[in-house]
Amino acid sequence: MSSLRDLFNQIAYLVGQLDWLTAVDLLFVTVTFHVVLVALRRSRAATLLRGGFVLVAVLFLFTVLLPLPTFVAILRGFLVLVLIATPIIFQPELRRALEHLGRIVGFTSLERQTLAAKVIQPIIRAVDNMTNNHIGALMVLEGEERLDHIIETGVPVRSVLTTELLETIFFPNNPLHDGAVIIRDDRVMAAACVLPLAERFLVAGRRRGTRHRAALGITEVSDALAIVVSEETGAVGVARFGEFAPNLDEASLRDHLFRFYTPERDRPRGWAHVFSLLRRTLAPPRQLDRQWGTTQLGILVISAMLAVAAWLIVTFQFNPPQEVRYTNVPLLVEGIPPNMLLVTPLPETVSVTVQGPVNVLRLQDAGQLRAVVDVADGQTGQYAVHVRGLQRELRVVNVQPSTVEVALEPKAQRRVPVRVELVGTDTLPLTVEIGDEPTATPPNVLVSGPVSNVERVAAAVARVNLEAARTSFRGEFPVILVDGDGRPVDGLMVEPPRVEVLVSIRPQLNTRELNIFVPLVGEPAEGYWVSQVSVQPSKVTVRGSPTVLETLGGFINTQPVDISGASDTLTRNVPLDLPFGLVALSPEGRPVGVVEVTVLVEPRRVTRSIRRPVELINAVPETSVAPPEVAVLLTGPQPILDAIAEDPSLVRVLLQPPREPGTYRDKLEVIVPNFVQAEVIPKEVVVVVPNTTATPTPSPTVLPRIVPRR
Repeated sequence: MSSLRDLFNQIAYLVGQLDWLTAVDLLFVTVTFHVVLVALRRSRAATLLRGGFVLVAVLFLFTVLLPLPTFVAILRGFLVLVLIATPIIFQPELRRALEHLGRIVGFTSLERQTLAAKVIQPIIRAVDNMTNNHIGALMVLEGEERLDHIIETGVPVRSVLTTELLETIFFPNNPLHDGAVIIRDDRVMAAACVLPLAERFLVAGRRRGTRHRAALGITEVSDALAIVVSEETGAVGVARFGEFAPNLDEASLRDHLFRFYTPERDRPRGWAHVFSLLRRTLAPPRQLDRQWGTTQLGILVISAMLAVAAWLIVTFQFNPPQEVRYTNVPLLVEGIPPNMLLVTPLPETVSVTVQGPVNVLRLQDAGQLRAVVDVADGQTGQYAVHVRGLQRELRVVNVQPSTVEVALEPKAQRRVPVRVELVGTDTLPLTVEIGDEPTATPPNVLVSGPVSNVERVAAAVARVNLEAARTSFRGEFPVILVDGDGRPVDGLMVEPPRVEVLVSIRPQLNTRELNIFVPLVGEPAEGYWVSQVSVQPSKVTVRGSPTVLETLGGFINTQPVDISGASDTLTRNVPLDLPFGLVALSPEGRPVGVVEVTVLVEPRRVTRSIRRPVELINAVPETSVAPPEVAVLLTGPQPILDAIAEDPSLVRVLLQPPREPGTYRDKLEVIVPNFVQAEVIPKEVVVVVPNTTATPTPSPTVLPRIVPRR
């Protein structure tokens, strides 16, 4: 059902977008359908059309009401077959329409005025004789359109037109008297021809027979002229352009024949022919009745429905309406009275769903959309959200939220004194203190906004952080509005928003902040040294007599720390060496008498050089190395290097030569104790691997070719 609802929504949108140009388009299409339906109402195609309309309606309801994707896919293929089969099914009607069109846009006419003297007089005499003797006849005079397909249905004659020939052909009991005679120029082409019967209602007389209907039928599909002689009454009639003129005398018949051979005088051409066809098709009968009016009204209603359906199909096929959702559309409030203020928070953006044709949606710039709430009446309550910036062909389907709650209050203002609040006073060192009371410039600010919020303001606060302050300073700080409980009050304007605050910080005369120095006594073990001395805390605040404080330098000593023979890190709690009358305080203000001293003792790093032989590993017998001994440069802690000096075997220089005979250049590998770095000089040696299987042969002395090993 959702698809049906979507379809109805799209149709409702299209109907709402109707303009005068679309209305004119629908009017023309309705008239076209009306003409076609009236023309086909009494044809064989009428039943087929009714069946097709019913089938299409049923299939349309199935596809809209039920989600049947497979059936819809098969139906689309079936509709393609129907479109292909339509020209075949309605071939006679289409052919007749094209023939009418061909006659409308014809460009040439035959010069047949010279035929009048040869043709008219024999025909007049033959018609007069047959009228007097009540002999039925049907003669067709070919116009610009050739009637070869009609001639093929009869018996070929191809003889010169004469009165005697015509009377002989239509003489009773003659084998050729049934059917029509086809006359081309001044010759009788065929007799006993079969003509198409007229399908529209013969208003002029309900008792006329097949001969009259055949005469009218051939003129509906061609520009020929048909002459009919009634066998019962002897009356003469002429049919042309689908119109029948009955009961003609000799003068009238002659006039019709002359006009036929001189068509420039009366034959409708171009638009005149179109209007003539429309007049004949839509003209009411001479005696109007209720049934005719009801039928025409029904056809008109069906034509209008078909026109609307065709318009919807074309629109959905080439430019269907679609829905697009735009998010983050800015929401604006307009029309606020000068003495009122908005006090409720509104969403900054809304979501808008827009419906419109595809080509228009592609041109719509989302940046032009604005959601607007107009509160010009100045009342508190629910307000609808309207969208602006849409092109004319588009409409808003949905807005989320569609309404917002708006509360307005009168505007108020008053002056509030500024109070300075100091934050972080506990972070100030003990050697300083806050002097005079901080001051703000200006001493008060102007607060404006909704009256309810303005009345809540108890003070304007400028908060100053003293965490990094050591001396007096002046700076600008923002103003924060608070209520009686110290909670911030939002939604108000402050003028000025920042104030200048002066904070006075002065040193205390009986305190000084001093670094701590640790005196060391003795020397560490042989080969070790003191790399670092740290104290926790590193500084203390000393309080006492200002006279005594002035005698101190920039630091205060601890008791000496003995490091004699130390070979590792020392950690000691050492008392401070304070003069009499002074007290040491930690940064938190607690008395400090002992500090933690850490002495970092590390081995000294030295560099020494020794020579070591190259040791071959898994080598072929009689393999030689040049040079056989290398220098090794050692860097590391002195105690370890002293141990290596006593036992050089702690350092080994290794080489694993190749086993294939030849001369190679290879790198050496050094093994040393931990914490020692080694460098071999030279880094590469020459290795000669002998051929142990070959018999030695005396030869001249040749320098060996060295092959670098990769």
